[in-house]
Amino acid sequence: HIENLKIRFLTSIQKKFIIWSPKLAAISSLTPANIELFSINIDNKSRQARISGEAKTRDDLLSYKQQLETSSLLKEIDLPIENLLEAENVNFEIKAKLPWSKKNIIKYIWI
Repeated sequence: HIENLKIRFLTSIQKKFIIWSPKLAAISSLTPANIELFSINIDNKSRQARISGEAKTRDDLLSYKQQLETSSLLKEIDLPIENLLEAENVNFEIKAKLPWSKKNIIKYIWI
């Protein structure tokens, strides 16, 4: 009986497990050389992502935002206007929603 409980417990953990590294690598691969990422934070429960970093110029940051918008990796990209006040060496934080759910997560795993 205890073995069955252990198996059920491990199975429930396995069902909740998400392989993040391919997704993070895909987001990172969209990042041009003139953008330095400091962090990518993902909150699976709220389906939110936060990307922070520094762009060499404001135009570089706007171009990066456009790349993220045209990809299928994130949706509802939010780049606050405060992030665009500087012309050079622009620190930024982008917020976005994760487009995948437990049902379609396999579509977003790249190898």
